[in-house]
Amino acid sequence: PPLRMAGREALADFKPLVDEGKVAALLRNELGTEIRDLQLLKGGQLSQAFGFGTDGGEFVVRFNANPVGFLRDRYAAEH
Repeated sequence: PPLRMAGREALADFKPLVDEGKVAALLRNELGTEIRDLQLLKGGQLSQAFGFGTDGGEFVVRFNANPVGFLRDRYAAEH
């Protein structure tokens, strides 16, 4: 059922659905390296996140149609 927030109706789940195969292809293309152990991470209502490894370490990539959460993360990291 929808949630009520500040007098506005909102969907219970905004998470985008991202195809794991497309994520792997995107990461290989963008990073120029092989990706290993790509796995969907649970949690979050706004973003779809995947953990993965490369020869350079372990990472998380997050997808969201709205940039606001990323801007908040940047602000928090810088302050």
